Amino acid sequence: MTQERLLVFDASYERMDQALEQVVEGLDLGSWLAATRGKKVWIKPNMLGLFKPEQHCATHPSLVRELVKLFSAAGAEVMVGDNPGVGGYGLNEKVARRTGILAAADGCFRNASAKPKEIEIRSRFFTKMVVSEEMLQADLVINVPKLKTHSLTVLTGAIKNMFGMLIGGCKGQVHAHASRMEEFSEALVDLYQIRPPELTIVDAIMAMEGNGPSAGKLRPLGKIMASRNGVAADLAAAALTGADPNSLHFLRIAQERGLGPRSLAEMDVQGKLKPAARFKLPTTIQRFGFLGQWFNDYFYTALLRPTLGLQQDQCSQCRICADHCPTGAMQMADYPWIDQDKCIRCFCCHELCPENAWEFRGLMRRLSARRL
Repeated sequence: MTQERLLVFDASYERMDQALEQVVEGLDLGSWLAATRGKKVWIKPNMLGLFKPEQHCATHPSLVRELVKLFSAAGAEVMVGDNPGVGGYGLNEKVARRTGILAAADGCFRNASAKPKEIEIRSRFFTKMVVSEEMLQADLVINVPKLKTHSLTVLTGAIKNMFGMLIGGCKGQVHAHASRMEEFSEALVDLYQIRPPELTIVDAIMAMEGNGPSAGKLRPLGKIMASRNGVAADLAAAALTGADPNSLHFLRIAQERGLGPRSLAEMDVQGKLKPAARFKLPTTIQRFGFLGQWFNDYFYTALLRPTLGLQQDQCSQCRICADHCPTGAMQMADYPWIDQDKCIRCFCCHELCPENAWEFRGLMRRLSARRL
């Protein structure tokens, strides 16, 4: 069996052209790249929300810019786009402009919400979803995630980034129908299988630790990771951050379905893949592997489950959290507040807030901080 090759190497945003040269050479992509002439290539960055490039909540525009140059020079029809967590069609271009991706796309940006297509999906949580037709029908998808922590999945990488195929309220439907951590991870793999990418390049130059994917602490790692297999890229991300791969439900489920290698030993790793010292993972029950389902449902729910509190001095009253809550738990008065009876702990409000006004509170936050 051919081993999946994984590249990991030092890189900087200032010399991203050199980084992509290393990717092409290290993965033997020369003839593959030449064969993209005349083909439709969709570059899929992470466009989380209304965040500036220096906040490092989205894929860095320098990586997107050089990818556009690379595939355009090869003669491909290049398209760049994502469905961010906020606003659907109306805010898509605004998010692209704020993150710097619109300018980096150099005329190749596409509003991924513009051409919706309802498709059938094999999943125990839903039977149909609305996705970007252009992304679905592209000859090649280049998946370009940002390495960050995530309060619901622990890490966000290759598999999670393809969640951006979904348009409009479908993301909220997934959260509502697959609200538990393991369920949500399974749903992510269901969606990933719709259209696995041909190439994944992970922006781990400036990563995010703690309670990401938007309100965590920036952590410079100075790395680019690349593979033809997204599961291999996520396995490498786990190794780099020191996360236990068995605790990452999306990774385990993808491996069980035969979508990628089960361990680094099954991979051809080119470069030094050394865990970053004391990389902080998010404040969730998932950190504590010895706790069983009963403990999670009862003791954790009653005592340790993270709660969100609003820092009013940081809130701009923009309504993004209220307008995008999948269950209607987020209410709006002078400031937003949460109906705890409706809240499913999807943390979308925490993820999408452009001001980082929502913070985790409670005993679990304090216990986790001590462990770190």
